[in-house]
Amino acid sequence: MNNTLFIELSDYNKKVFPAQIVMFLVGTATSLFLFLSPGKLSLTISLFSIVLFYLWIGVTYPFLFRALLKRSRLMILLVAVSLMLAVFLTVDILSLKDHESLMIRSDSLRTYCSIGLIIWGLLLHPVAGVILRGYKSTAYVGVYTCPTAPYAIGVLSMIHLNQLGTVIFIVISCIAVVTGITAGLYGMKKEHVYEDIALIPIGLYGLLSMLTM
Repeated sequence: MNNTLFIELSDYNKKVFPAQIVMFLVGTATSLFLFLSPGKLSLTISLFSIVLFYLWIGVTYPFLFRALLKRSRLMILLVAVSLMLAVFLTVDILSLKDHESLMIRSDSLRTYCSIGLIIWGLLLHPVAGVILRGYKSTAYVGVYTCPTAPYAIGVLSMIHLNQLGTVIFIVISCIAVVTGITAGLYGMKKEHVYEDIALIPIGLYGLLSMLTM
């Protein structure tokens, strides 16, 4: 494997292991808790799992992806946005008074779509990466933005969002579309992460779903 991008992904995975397993278990556990026992507590924990994921990305990328950050403006943007998302989502959660935002939407179709997005972020996106390149250079939820975006969109689209939550949701959806176009379709330095192409319809779904929220 001579592609610089994939070598860097492999190196990053080695450095952060076993964070991939921990984040997967966190995402799976909080998602199961959310679906099996929907309510304020399970939703709050699920939202904080998103905070954890974006905080990890924002803190670790500058130290462990230095070479890639130097040659990719997109990566620099992802670091800055990830930190802002972690901060603003934390503020949003802590500022909730009447917990109206922590009520699951009753739209069954939206719920099924949310489940599908969460499963894609947790499992199917990494599986696609393993099939295409092998497990060493695969992106995993919580440690990469690519699979974290569909997970976050899936969780957030299930609930009634307040004004700040809506902005956060739009930003994550836009990140998904931009990442899908740059990393998937065009490739970063002509190195394609083809499973990221799925982020384009996922992000568009997030943006279009705002019309019915």
